[in-house]
Amino acid sequence: MSGPAYLAFLRLLRPRHPDFLSPELRAWLTDGTGKWIDERGGLAYTLGVMVDFPAVNLFHGGAQTWRQSDAAEGPIAVKEGTWAELVSDGTAMVASFDTVNVDEDPGAVRILIRALRLARHAVATWPEGDIFASFDIGPVAVRK
Repeated sequence: MSGPAYLAFLRLLRPRHPDFLSPELRAWLTDGTGKWIDERGGLAYTLGVMVDFPAVNLFHGGAQTWRQSDAAEGPIAVKEGTWAELVSDGTAMVASFDTVNVDEDPGAVRILIRALRLARHAVATWPEGDIFASFDIGPVAVRK
């Protein structure tokens, strides 16, 4: 999916009033009980995203690697990745990159994540307008 579409997906998971998610689904998303994927009980996998506790930051990293030495047009070597994060304050960020991915280059991805977080804190003012419409992504529906 495109970067704006990835951000739109994260926007659906952001707490809001009225909330897009039902109270039961919101509670399930933000409770790691029975979904822990680490020994310390601070990281859970839920609704297709990872949740980092206690801050309740949501994130997802993707990776693709394809190597084929005997392709008809010559050797193929593709390595790409993505990182998307929704911070508990509602800020979302996404990165798409070539030649690096979460599975094979975790150190490089950690450096990228740190840079994204530093950039987020360096922003003095955020735009007030919603630019999703310019990417053909409509507003978030709300529960009635």
